[in-house]
Amino acid sequence: MKKIFALFILYWIMFITSCICPNKDFSTTYITIHSARALFYSFDENGVFPHLEEFNRNELGISIFPDSTSEILEIAYLPSLGSSAYACQNPHEIFYTNSIESINIYTIYNFDDEHPANSKINDILLHLNTMGETTKVDNISDFKFIDIHFKFSEIPKFDTMQFLVTGHLTDKEDLQITTELTILE
Repeated sequence: MKKIFALFILYWIMFITSCICPNKDFSTTYITIHSARALFYSFDENGVFPHLEEFNRNELGISIFPDSTSEILEIAYLPSLGSSAYACQNPHEIFYTNSIESINIYTIYNFDDEHPANSKINDILLHLNTMGETTKVDNISDFKFIDIHFKFSEIPKFDTMQFLVTGHLTDKEDLQITTELTILE
């Protein structure tokens, strides 16, 4: 019985000390988006974006991302004893308190015959993930995101490009963002 008790005590001591990060500060950052920005760009010859010097009309994209944010950092000190299971977790976490949502994108100038000036172009945008893969989206206005990238599935027929992005910031105001005027060569 003494051996079992001694093994139990040894196991408990090893458990407590196995994962302890002594005097570890754990922090959480809360980020709030106050405004957003839109960028119209082209992909370069290697498929890398954004490429803003020369526009390839066959490879165009648009991104919406935070422009102004505020951060609140909370730091918690955790004592080492009795908190070993928690102590092995990531000591820093980031949370966004709001997101960009209800996005619609309009062309200010004629894009092609099906998308004249001031028409919504959501139907010709493909979601572009961080690996460079594109997927068709049924309704981009249903997205809630921190930042998002789209690739055009159609080639513009006209040379003058500018877009209006409308949307909403959760618990904030409505967005109305205009991209820079671009003239394709």
